[in-house]
Amino acid sequence: MRRVSTCFHRRSSRVAVPLLLAALLLGCPAAEDGGGGPVGPTGPTGPTGPTGPTGPLSWTSLGTAVAGPLGVELLSDRPLGTGLALLAVEVTGAGGAPVADVAVRLVAWRAAAGGVDRVAPGLGLPVPGADGRHQQLVAFPEAAAVADGWSIRVDLARPPEAEVSATFTGLAVVERWLAQPFGEGPVRYLLAVRFDAAVSADLNPITASLHETADQGASYAPVPDATFEVEPFMPSMGHGSIGSVAPTPTTTPGCYQGSLAFSMAGDWETTFTVRRGGVVLGRPVITVYF
Repeated sequence: MRRVSTCFHRRSSRVAVPLLLAALLLGCPAAEDGGGGPVGPTGPTGPTGPTGPTGPLSWTSLGTAVAGPLGVELLSDRPLGTGLALLAVEVTGAGGAPVADVAVRLVAWRAAAGGVDRVAPGLGLPVPGADGRHQQLVAFPEAAAVADGWSIRVDLARPPEAEVSATFTGLAVVERWLAQPFGEGPVRYLLAVRFDAAVSADLNPITASLHETADQGASYAPVPDATFEVEPFMPSMGHGSIGSVAPTPTTTPGCYQGSLAFSMAGDWETTFTVRRGGVVLGRPVITVYF
């Protein structure tokens, strides 16, 4: 497969190194070569450099709503971006007291004008964390601005009371290049990746999800039995990095965990060779800058 730089033209190291240094010193993006990726280093807090928690979870509120007699707050542990997002729901009752005896379900979708509404598949069901908030990983396949953003419906079941819901709309999702659809034919696949901590020149733990769709993303099913090979490559310097750990299945269908080794800071494109039953499904690429 032809390697394409998302930040700098692929040239000899004699040319690439000065270009890289110049772009870093000037603080401006270098020229693209049509690869479609980000244009210039953005750092670990930029749109393509996942921040990741380096300590206890720190939640950011995405909004509050009322669902019948219950209060609902939707939270995320980092700004929403393409790839796997960790969402949480806090449910409160009278006087703002936390409500524990409630089942939570999340449904995330984005309306498509004149087409098929697309969903963001979740992994498993929301489960209470140590802080009592119901947490779930959701794979956002595409970016969107507030004007045509994503919506998330929170369904709450607390028998014998009737089920109630709250909907959050206009949720912006930035492009992080951590979600890639791939495959040919009636069945296509979605790979989404999440860095579990801030990205560094080291071994970086990741969580990945794999889903399949036969209706253009209107619904997804988890793929629990895939195997992966991962190949990090640094386009601006023309080399790879050794030591990565291929993602392997967890107890949650469609969820995999592994690690990506980056030998130095900069731009990295990681090819995921995805197989199922020994057959190659595709080779999607995720991109990071740090």
